[in-house]
Amino acid sequence: MKAMIFGAGKIGRGLIAQILKMNNIEYTFVEIDNQLIKKIDELKEYRIHILGSKNKDITMKLPKVIDIRSTQKVCWELTDTDLVFTAVGGRNLINLGNYLGHIFENIIPHIDQSREINIITCENWKYLVTDITNGILSILSDENKIIFKDIVGVSEALSMSISAQPSVEQKQNEPLGIWMQDNWNLMVNKVRFKGDLPNLKGINFIDNFQRLLQQAMYTNNASSAVIAYLGYLKKYTYVADAANDREIENYLNEAYLEINEALIKELHAIPQQQIEFSKRAKQKYQDYMIVDFIERHAKDPIRKLGPDDRLVALAKIAMKNGVLPDAIALGIAAAIYYDNPKDPIAIQLKTMLSDKGPGFILKNICKIDERDELYNLVMSKIEFLSSKGYI
Repeated sequence: MKAMIFGAGKIGRGLIAQILKMNNIEYTFVEIDNQLIKKIDELKEYRIHILGSKNKDITMKLPKVIDIRSTQKVCWELTDTDLVFTAVGGRNLINLGNYLGHIFENIIPHIDQSREINIITCENWKYLVTDITNGILSILSDENKIIFKDIVGVSEALSMSISAQPSVEQKQNEPLGIWMQDNWNLMVNKVRFKGDLPNLKGINFIDNFQRLLQQAMYTNNASSAVIAYLGYLKKYTYVADAANDREIENYLNEAYLEINEALIKELHAIPQQQIEFSKRAKQKYQDYMIVDFIERHAKDPIRKLGPDDRLVALAKIAMKNGVLPDAIALGIAAAIYYDNPKDPIAIQLKTMLSDKGPGFILKNICKIDERDELYNLVMSKIEFLSSKGYI
């Protein structure tokens, strides 16, 4: 069995590479960043540092890396590859899909059509399969579309593991080093996988994957947003510091209660499983061993305030199911006032807030009607933040 990893960043070099190593699967990186390609070519190995367990650190041999612009090399490599993992960031999936469309258009006439190829997307993104599949199909000829759908599976994956940001010193000493939890588990959508399911260490094929994905995304993304936006207003830099702040922790606990009740009712989630999701999320964000920055979770606030994103969508799900999203609304209110000068989107939001006011943002960005109960709830939370001196 052979594999390719598109994206040699933290997820590619960390979680995916180690799982492939555990299964003795030969793999190749495909990367676009010239500096990263150069480093991979120069160095023979790197280390995965296990947070809190230095004795478990792993030395990784560096595999071959292909520059994504070398399309002929990518074509040859993909011709006899079984598993293709993507870890390029959700915003890049359509472009990667277009690129892979051109690759498959070239190689489909030359590959053994009696075997399957499976693409497994590993980004934290709502439209994983849709974006990459549409990107591929938009390039393929009608004839090759039929063949592609017959022999290629496109699945999404989910992991609960988290990596930490290295310090400046760590990055200088180990430019390819990875710092992450000792959790080698990738949950893959069983329904979308083509062919027989391989028995691989660290990969679990899940039946009701969409429910699991929504649980994980809403639980993790909504709670991290509450921490990040309130943490920013309280002048914190690190997620763990904000999540352990007594006042923010109280709001966070309320948020998890709201999240759990809303998702159990909306998704018919197994109650104990959903409660465990929220417990793991809280433990992760409060872990001082995981160096994670507020600005990473808070960046791009206009997208994160959108009607289909983590806060507003979840608040609407809660209200639909008779759950008052008090703490989630507080997170929305705090997000409206995220004005990090290093974030160009936050600057846009600040200008909009200054020129038009919070009501405009709620109506035009969040798509919440002013007659909606949620509109009034968020406005009351803005008043609350003002009374506390946060804004």
